[in-house]
Amino acid sequence: MARRKSDGRGLAERIDREILSAANLRRLSQVAALALFLLLVVLSIQQAGGVQVYPGTLFLDFDPLLLAVTYLSAHALEPALLLSLAVVVLTALFGRFYCGWVCPLGALQTFAGWLGRKLRLSSREARSGYSRLLGMKHFVLGAVLASALFGGQLVGYFDPIALLTRTVTTALLPALAWATDSLYSFLGRFDFGQVGNTALGVLYLPYEGAEIAERFHQGGVLIGVVFLALMLLNWLRERFFCRYLCPLGALLSLFARLGLVRMRPDEKCTSCDACSRNCPTGAEPGSLEGFRVEECVFCYTCAERCPEEGLAAGLGRARAAPAVPDRTRRDLVLGAAAGALFLPLVKSPWRPKRVAPELIRPPGARAEQEFLSRCVRCGACMRACPTNVLQPAVLEGGLDGFWTPVMKYRFGYCLYGCTLCSAACPTGAIERLTVEEKKARKIGQAFFDQSRCLPHAFGRECTVCEEHCPTAPKAIVTRAERVLLPEGGEAVIHVPEIVPERCIGCGICENVCPIVDAAGVRVTSVGEARSEENQFLAR
Repeated sequence: MARRKSDGRGLAERIDREILSAANLRRLSQVAALALFLLLVVLSIQQAGGVQVYPGTLFLDFDPLLLAVTYLSAHALEPALLLSLAVVVLTALFGRFYCGWVCPLGALQTFAGWLGRKLRLSSREARSGYSRLLGMKHFVLGAVLASALFGGQLVGYFDPIALLTRTVTTALLPALAWATDSLYSFLGRFDFGQVGNTALGVLYLPYEGAEIAERFHQGGVLIGVVFLALMLLNWLRERFFCRYLCPLGALLSLFARLGLVRMRPDEKCTSCDACSRNCPTGAEPGSLEGFRVEECVFCYTCAERCPEEGLAAGLGRARAAPAVPDRTRRDLVLGAAAGALFLPLVKSPWRPKRVAPELIRPPGARAEQEFLSRCVRCGACMRACPTNVLQPAVLEGGLDGFWTPVMKYRFGYCLYGCTLCSAACPTGAIERLTVEEKKARKIGQAFFDQSRCLPHAFGRECTVCEEHCPTAPKAIVTRAERVLLPEGGEAVIHVPEIVPERCIGCGICENVCPIVDAAGVRVTSVGEARSEENQFLAR
């Protein structure tokens, strides 16, 4: 009986040890971080009344790479981004814990690698150790920093938090909304009885309350395809993006070299090399001579795979020289040179002399060159916008404006009392405005197309634009005009006109116009407050 109790106690202790192992705690931390990230995205979409309620930029604020590029490009520090210094300090003390325990894109990379192994689509070498390509992320980091120094922003294409925020906002959530709508539409064709129909309605309520049903973003398919490709690359090499492309990981690796904590083999180690073969980042923790502490993200895969349980985290001595040459400095310099050479190809020499009429930036956007030097294309403003009017640019702002936010009034309009986009911007590319300042900030000018407007072109009564104009006094007014009717006789109709000094370019007139393809009233960027050149009226 005593032996049975002892065996039972030993089994319980073993189960507790496995459940509470560092590897499992890391998985729980990753799941929690990813869940928090997605929750903040959904809650940000539900911001009400133009007031910021939830800290939707929390993960962006703790991104030290955004702090670095914002300072280099704009020569200014955004106060919220100073929170990221905590990540730098902790990395210098404890290594790259952020990459392995906190980063939501890292969590998705881990899941993609696990899925590939389960489906047997991942090669046996997917976790192989050192590769010269590990230095590619330092090349990317050099290019990102150099482009920021000269007023460009490549960081939005590579930073993991900006990349994931943009993808979830413009691709994943719209795809999920379409799939959910299609599913409920399909199920709605069937009669499940009173209980079943009631249950279906209850299940629909959380989705309906999330306010993501009718969101759509131009270019979302391309953004989703790029993200899917990054996930599939994990079947070639686990944590592919983290290993070879992530500039944030490269930046943190520079500080991780100072780390006091490292994975260390103990006296039980038999040098079987199982830890290095299974390391998903190429750190090779089993070798004191070749261990690359800057690549270790403390995922504890090595300790989990060790047959002798001979590996654990502990205080480490000074970093030993790796078995292969350290090319970090060379990769940073080459990347900086590439970034400096690439930037002129996409900047002003290729711009037309006339401003693109469709290049309408959100209210509070800084002058175009400063805006482009600050905007990291994270999509946080698009996520916060309650009307879906903010869209990722294609070529409206040139090559260097790709995926930056522009106003597209066929999707929505700028809500008169809303300042959420300025509150959501983590880098100050969109200046924070009060509601009163926003109501007075001109972002464009509406014009009537008299060949399409119903009263102007056809003598038909229509005052929809005037009724919806939110300014006080209204920017759209009507005048009585006597017209001849096609069937004979005369009638008095109300013909709308625009008072340009009152129009702020909110676009609600274009959005609600009953002409459903090209509206009878359209907004262009001329007259915007952020530019002294893009004007048509003397100030």
